[in-house]
Amino acid sequence: MPTVHLSRSFKIFGAFCIFAELFVTPAQAGVLPLFSPLFADSSSHKCFVQGEILLANDPYSLKSLFFDELKEDFHPKNGRNVAYGDTRFDAGCRYENFGYIGYGYQEAVVALTDKESLELLNMVQTKQELPLDKRYDVTLVLQGYETHNLVYAKSFHFQPFFSSHIWFGFALEGLYARKMQNGSVYGNAKIVGEKDYDFTAYAFYRYTHNYLYDLSVQSEDALGYATHLEMTYTYNEKFRMQFLANNILSGIYWKNLPLSDVTLSSKNKYYDEDGYARYHPTLYGTELKKDYVQKLFRKYRLQGEYKKDADTFVFGTDMVKNIYLPYAEMHHRFHSLWRVKIGYESRFSSLLLGVNYKNRYFLHMRSDSVKKPSTLSLSFGAAF
Repeated sequence: MPTVHLSRSFKIFGAFCIFAELFVTPAQAGVLPLFSPLFADSSSHKCFVQGEILLANDPYSLKSLFFDELKEDFHPKNGRNVAYGDTRFDAGCRYENFGYIGYGYQEAVVALTDKESLELLNMVQTKQELPLDKRYDVTLVLQGYETHNLVYAKSFHFQPFFSSHIWFGFALEGLYARKMQNGSVYGNAKIVGEKDYDFTAYAFYRYTHNYLYDLSVQSEDALGYATHLEMTYTYNEKFRMQFLANNILSGIYWKNLPLSDVTLSSKNKYYDEDGYARYHPTLYGTELKKDYVQKLFRKYRLQGEYKKDADTFVFGTDMVKNIYLPYAEMHHRFHSLWRVKIGYESRFSSLLLGVNYKNRYFLHMRSDSVKKPSTLSLSFGAAF
């Protein structure tokens, strides 16, 4: 019988907070890793390489998750808590009058839970005394994927008025997918002792690896597609508005994908050396394989810019899975070769610092803390 307990669900949440085998094409401002068709098919370069990794979560610092130092560093938000990891890497070239062709890699995962669930899971994980007779509702939602991509992008330019310009771009990606997670766990737990609890949970879970109770299965790779759109409007070379949307239409077509539709209960209980309850849970339900079409996360950016002399002021918001990431940035140009940028993002309270050389090489970093960041982002690029 497979072994599972509530702290395993917490481990899943923590694992996806630091899910980072990753790298993305950023548009030159913003928070999320996004692919920009207009940048890919820009006449300012022939080829480019770019990457970005973003890790962000509400309840813990990344250091605590990596080194399992959870007890002293627990700060969940009221209501919904988010753990989000996103990486993309792109490399390719632009061909005159044809467009951009390149390779892309992406990996994205989101874990959603609430403060009540985290409080219980944290107490169990760190072996704290449990409040006798208290009842907890527990919820956890996991979604994620990893793909290798063949990318085509094309841009178009219009000039409706003498001082106005409109650029429109689109991209189509063919996807090869190897990993996915898509499921939810809902349950309740009742504290029956200072180190003991009973629980019942229901899980509906599609996967290529079962993190819930370590079930080994064979899964097949999958093919799919994704589309991206971008539109930019400029006026008088000082004002600029951008709308960028990734994965507007998408699908990964999984064949014979494992599916767990089960109820778990704590009837089969044992105790560890410290007297804390652990479980060989009783499972009811079905384990089967079914075809499934997985949708990629739709990601959006709406941004405005104003240029004055050597400075550019940027305001915008990114959005994914109903997570809004408002941000503000200032870019300053030195001697026409160097640009530096500073910025602030309000959802995870992160600060940005970046440098750009000759508009061809850049390195950007984002964090909400120097010592114990809960949000960390690194992006880099080179165009030639």
